[in-house]
Amino acid sequence: WSEDPPSRTRHFVSNVRIIDVDGDKIAVELAFHIYRSRLNSKIDNWIGKRQDRLRRAGTGFQICQRHIFLDQTVIRSTNLSNLF
Repeated sequence: WSEDPPSRTRHFVSNVRIIDVDGDKIAVELAFHIYRSRLNSKIDNWIGKRQDRLRRAGTGFQICQRHIFLDQTVIRSTNLSNLF
């Protein structure tokens, strides 16, 4: 683990929208909220927008590009061990 003991996290995703379709690529935009609690007193919230570009791969899709736009201007977390 990158943390010992590991953090407890929840990922909430909403407002998923297809923005553009170009051949085998799809542009998607969504809102997210990541909640993380660590030990007894550390709580972090990351809220924002994510833009993904997906590429068709076999019977599914792969992420070929991702942009994260956080609502916060300053990240007060002691570390950043989440993948958005």
